[in-house]
Amino acid sequence: MSNQSLDDDEVRLTVQIDGLTVVDGDFDTEDQHNWIYFPLSLPSGDHEVIAESDSGSKLAESFNVPRNKKRYAVIEHWTEDDSPDTDDPSVDLTWEFSRQAPAFQ
Repeated sequence: MSNQSLDDDEVRLTVQIDGLTVVDGDFDTEDQHNWIYFPLSLPSGDHEVIAESDSGSKLAESFNVPRNKKRYAVIEHWTEDDSPDTDDPSVDLTWEFSRQAPAFQ
């Protein structure tokens, strides 16, 4: 999890996986290089993640965890003016799900 917004220096984010809250906290932008780790153990199979910000943004994604395989996910909060290139430039929450651990700079 990370707050990447230059316009919203503190945001409250909540994340649910399969209806269970796994993150509920305030995230500061600081220098934009402050990802907070939340290691989770999920059973193999299909899951749904829902993330919401106190600014009203919502993200809902489905993902699959294969048996005996690690997966990694990153959720980042942005504001409209600093969103990364996406199909929708007003996206405030982005999701990346990967087989490899993210490399943060």
